Amino acid sequence: MTSRFALALAAAVLALPLSPLRAQDAPTWKAPEPSEEEIATFRRHVEFLADPFLKGRWPGTPEMAMARDYIEFHMRAVGLQPAFGGTNANYVGDGATTFRQDFHFNQKRTATSASLSVAGGEIALPEGSLRGSAAGAEEGSGEMVFVGYGIPSGTDDWVGLADDDSFDGKIAVAFLFEPLDAEGRSQWKKDGGWSNRSSLRRRLRELSRRGAAGAILIVPPGVDADVKETMDELATFSARIVRFPVVALDAKGGAALLAATHDKGDSLEAIRARADAGRCVFPLNGVAEMKIEIGLSGGDPASNVGGIIPGRGKLAKELVVVGAHIDHLGLGYRGSRARNRAGEIHPGADDNASGTAAIIMIGRRIVDYYKTLPPDADARSVLILGLDAEEQGLHGAAYYTRNPLVPIEDHQLMINFDMIGRITDHQIRVDGMQSGTGLIELCQPLFAESGLKALPGDSIMMASDHARFFAAGVPILFSIITPFHDDYHTPEDTVQKINSVDAVRVVEVYAEIARRAATMPEDITFTNESKMPKPAQGN
Repeated sequence: MTSRFALALAAAVLALPLSPLRAQDAPTWKAPEPSEEEIATFRRHVEFLADPFLKGRWPGTPEMAMARDYIEFHMRAVGLQPAFGGTNANYVGDGATTFRQDFHFNQKRTATSASLSVAGGEIALPEGSLRGSAAGAEEGSGEMVFVGYGIPSGTDDWVGLADDDSFDGKIAVAFLFEPLDAEGRSQWKKDGGWSNRSSLRRRLRELSRRGAAGAILIVPPGVDADVKETMDELATFSARIVRFPVVALDAKGGAALLAATHDKGDSLEAIRARADAGRCVFPLNGVAEMKIEIGLSGGDPASNVGGIIPGRGKLAKELVVVGAHIDHLGLGYRGSRARNRAGEIHPGADDNASGTAAIIMIGRRIVDYYKTLPPDADARSVLILGLDAEEQGLHGAAYYTRNPLVPIEDHQLMINFDMIGRITDHQIRVDGMQSGTGLIELCQPLFAESGLKALPGDSIMMASDHARFFAAGVPILFSIITPFHDDYHTPEDTVQKINSVDAVRVVEVYAEIARRAATMPEDITFTNESKMPKPAQGN
């Protein structure tokens, strides 16, 4: 599980009011009792992936490369076909040559070019006055509103925005820096420099919170600062702070924009004087259209590992994904919850060697089932997907959802496992049954016969890879242990503590869920619901 929300989510899971799912109608399936062979298979996968030899599976390391080789070997061994490298138009051959989907994460984003036009009005920007910023998205449009400095409040009772100032769907035009004195320096930081209120991150998040669809940032006239350095920093601000586009204009460009779009014709200097004094919010004419080219460079290498079970008939081009993240914290320099133990191996047996073992075993079951289907049967393709760099920010899932095998709208369901190896009292948390039509009816009867107590969360836990699929409009099912254990994200998450028996029960019930989701004629339609209803009560 990704470390960004680790402690808060662990506490939240422990506090959730959970009650077991039950079904009123008995299904035509009952989970087989875990066999010694299946228990041993699960444990063997976890033992390899959590062995100290792999040094905690940190992305980009030689040890992580060996873990991926192991996963690919067993995907091939259970009969999965390469998922990547071809057109995959029908998932039967179609040029797919590799199990790997390579990508880089933590890349530097740089705005290489930008354009700004205003529909409904003429605007001629001086050459070289416009720069794009890598802080946001690549394009967007909307009516414009001038918002002063875009800062709500400052020292000495200075107020720049009212509490009810809303910029829904508008392009916010704002001065950079912060209110200036007569010398063009900060009114608030008398010893030189700028206060933290002037930060780009803080300003853009405030505009986003108020509904802005984009930002045009203008260097105020007369500012005592290195304008070129400021514009260069904006272009190379690599952290993506907001989802809307951001461009910057120097003072000459800002003056041209305001002259073309402001009815009163005030000079940029006059507008600055008003903004320096306090709230300065007024509409501008025209619809701004912004486009930014952003280049990526550097970063850390990683690779998703995926194998496909080809579908057939009229459902073949639709996809069911069964996934788990394959990385962990390495030597614990980032993300560890264990104080003073950086440099020690964090094995990640439960997190997430357990989930990785599960997807390999489910892959074998789906392969075997598809062999029994009649030649004229309709069945969706099933992608078994090991996702890399989850602990560093869901990067593998983010890359896949931006570069899917088929259009994302053809993904019927994403099943995700993250920590299923330390089940206690036969309990497993299940999120997402409300996220797609028919999932409650599909899943509840199967869980009732699984030997597990399936406990729904009050909402979907979003700190694992399924969150990227959910955000892209794909129905999801997510399972994780409940309650959490204290070994989470520490060197104590070791294989000796794994409950392989109940983990195999998870494998069995989810293999059946995946099989039914892949072969049922009805679509699973995304409902955008993160809340769970009260489960049906039965026997």
